[in-house]
Amino acid sequence: MTSPLSRAGLAVAMSCVFSGGLAAPAHASSRGWDDKSEQIVRTFPSILPATPTGRGYHGARCGIAEAPPTAIRSLGCRDRDDVLFQAIAFPNGPAVQDFLKSRALGPDNRATIEDGTSATVRVGTCPDAACFVVTFDAPDRSKYLFIVAQTDTTISDLLKLWWPDADFTTGRGA
Repeated sequence: MTSPLSRAGLAVAMSCVFSGGLAAPAHASSRGWDDKSEQIVRTFPSILPATPTGRGYHGARCGIAEAPPTAIRSLGCRDRDDVLFQAIAFPNGPAVQDFLKSRALGPDNRATIEDGTSATVRVGTCPDAACFVVTFDAPDRSKYLFIVAQTDTTISDLLKLWWPDADFTTGRGA
């Protein structure tokens, strides 16, 4: 099965964080995620589908996406509202922060997730899309980064649509 994400769609939506855009995700496999992908899925089971052919948060279809050079793995997803999001695993938390240093992002907005985990939400500057980045303080999640983007909307509307019921814990989201 081919991933639902197109090269053009990801390049437009994610260009706020990645220079040069992204490659199209690899084909999904009915055999399950590889070990690197499985680690991300186990950490965020309410956001990412249990299998490459399953559905995640808001009905998202996901596939392996090109990762930044310093990252371990990246999963790119498109949900039923055409929100694109990408979960990226780095070797550790400092690698996430190093990656973000040269990106055009707004100020840190602190948030507390249901389980008490602290997160930071930063609004990005995306051409033709509203986007934000989520990072985590908890040791088991500090090496992960989420990028969320949608075209033809405002950042306020995107946050209202995607953030309120996004479950970054071990429960199942909407």
